[in-house]
Amino acid sequence: MMKTRHIVTLLIVVSALSMIVGPINIFSDLSNNFFVLTEIRIPRTMLAALGGATLSMGGAVYQVVLQNRMADSFTLGMANGATLGAFFAISLGLPLVFISLFGITTGLLTLLIVLFIARRLDHKYTPATLIITGILLGSLFSGLLYIFILFQPDKTNHLLSFMFGSFGNANIYHCLIVGILFFSSLIYALKNARQLDFLLLGELRAHSLGVNVRRLRFMMLIALSLAPLALISFTGIIGLVGIIVPQVLQYFKPMKTRELIKKSALFGSIFLVTADTLGRVVLMPYTVPTGIIVMLSSVPIIFILLYKRMIRMT
Repeated sequence: MMKTRHIVTLLIVVSALSMIVGPINIFSDLSNNFFVLTEIRIPRTMLAALGGATLSMGGAVYQVVLQNRMADSFTLGMANGATLGAFFAISLGLPLVFISLFGITTGLLTLLIVLFIARRLDHKYTPATLIITGILLGSLFSGLLYIFILFQPDKTNHLLSFMFGSFGNANIYHCLIVGILFFSSLIYALKNARQLDFLLLGELRAHSLGVNVRRLRFMMLIALSLAPLALISFTGIIGLVGIIVPQVLQYFKPMKTRELIKKSALFGSIFLVTADTLGRVVLMPYTVPTGIIVMLSSVPIIFILLYKRMIRMT
């Protein structure tokens, strides 16, 4: 496994390339293209890096507290809920701050509904029930998003960008909001990393070591959902990042929660910045939404990981 300083160096290199590469060659006329660099590419790359870190770190923590490798904001239904709320705010023409507030509020409301339904279905609150409930509720919200197309055909293009996930509208204010929430949740997660390590030993063992599992699970789900929900309210749905990055890291080297959180954030940034860059250059001058690039690259990797695990088990 690469050392942290090498991962950071790789992130810097990938980010620099992302700012330089694109349909417009900024070096052809730097004075006229300076706006493209400062107002479009730098905020886009920054938001992609923050987004990758946010989604991957959140996925890593969700998978620990729910003891399920398929847990993240996408499979818990929060991403669909946040997208629905954000698009509703955009449809009303509300300011930027309300878009993020609507996205976070509806995403958290979705999580609470998932927790409530899962509790009613299974009094033991098993992680599998949470995942199934989240996927079903997320599908319901996706259906509601499609209904928006019928009633607001003039906003179809905007809705499609939300369905596929894109950093095309990124600006410095998006980066500021997501960045503050990300670093706040990072500090909180690292502060509770030892308790999360105990949880990996099993709920009964964690209880015996003084961990309030129900409270820890609830607080972690809430705290680690704020930054991803804010991100999704700006970019739309970008799924699987939180699933694939922690899984790949754990496949190559099992690690404790603190290290997993840090490296998931760094590799998540590299992954999403790379995906966004490929989306801009692979079919130039057309731009492929980042969410589609992530889906196309993630699904084969997940199948490979599943196959490798089956080989190991046999």
